[in-house]
Amino acid sequence: MKKRSVLKKTIYASGITSGIGLLMLAGCGGGSSSDTTETGTSTLDAVSIEKLASRVVEEGDCVAVSGASSARISDKLASTDEVSTPPLLALAIENVINGLLGGTLTKTGEHLDGTDTLTYTYSDFANPVGELAFSANGTASVIDYGVPGDFGPIMSNKTIDTTDEITITKESNTESRPGLLSRILLGTYKLKIAGLDRTYAQEFADPDSYVIDDVTLVNADTSSEYKISNLKGKGYFNPSQAALMDIEYTYNSPDVGPFTVKSDSLTVSLDTMKIPSSAEGTLIMTATDGTQAEVVLENTGTVKIFSVDGTTKTLTSEVDCSGLVH
Repeated sequence: MKKRSVLKKTIYASGITSGIGLLMLAGCGGGSSSDTTETGTSTLDAVSIEKLASRVVEEGDCVAVSGASSARISDKLASTDEVSTPPLLALAIENVINGLLGGTLTKTGEHLDGTDTLTYTYSDFANPVGELAFSANGTASVIDYGVPGDFGPIMSNKTIDTTDEITITKESNTESRPGLLSRILLGTYKLKIAGLDRTYAQEFADPDSYVIDDVTLVNADTSSEYKISNLKGKGYFNPSQAALMDIEYTYNSPDVGPFTVKSDSLTVSLDTMKIPSSAEGTLIMTATDGTQAEVVLENTGTVKIFSVDGTTKTLTSEVDCSGLVH
């Protein structure tokens, strides 16, 4: 049975959110631009795992429990995505979404014969993520492809590409005294997404599939670069959760080098703004020399990284990210 838009009204966290979330799940191994390793060899031993864990905590607001120094973790950004309206004739679209902490996300474009061609414009679009706040400025191209149907458009796939860099600022979002939120700038980032393509399942019970060519996030303050390439996976999406499976991608860490990441199952919970609020699942990382590590994400915010030697797993590093769970 073909899925029509009236049956397909699951809310999909936008590519902007997905890009940063995926970089977080990769481990956020960072470093200065001078030691960036785009290609080459890598190994995943106790030393390199500790480097990855340390970079994770440096980029956010988590606390190292063991095997990592510093105190912060990853980045997430708010954005929403809505199913197109059903008119079959050309129709101008303009939709403004207000951020919970200020600013706007404006969607402008045209609906024509089942397809929405949109530009997303972020203007200081700010939302809370646990004890942090993220705001965005920039534009992205979003095209939702479809054809007219008896009950509205029959959608086939959605593509997302950043028009230019999206500038993201990270701030504290804690109460300095009763009734007053303190907003202190913690970092500025540049995000690029290329070739995100989500294909909607045509059978009702089947998962959607998705690919991303490249996601790059650069810390503008330190020149640290985080990059994911050749991502593919499947998933079921609803307004409060994304159940992902068969995930595979390449992650390049300036500290460790390139390695592959795979996961059979990963569940991401979403808040009312479709921002990831927690994640649960296991990621397997394999270096070019065959050494492996395993990342276990718990929905409480605990992140455990194990070194793997055959059937033996050794807990090497642990990070407490409960401050981002909301």
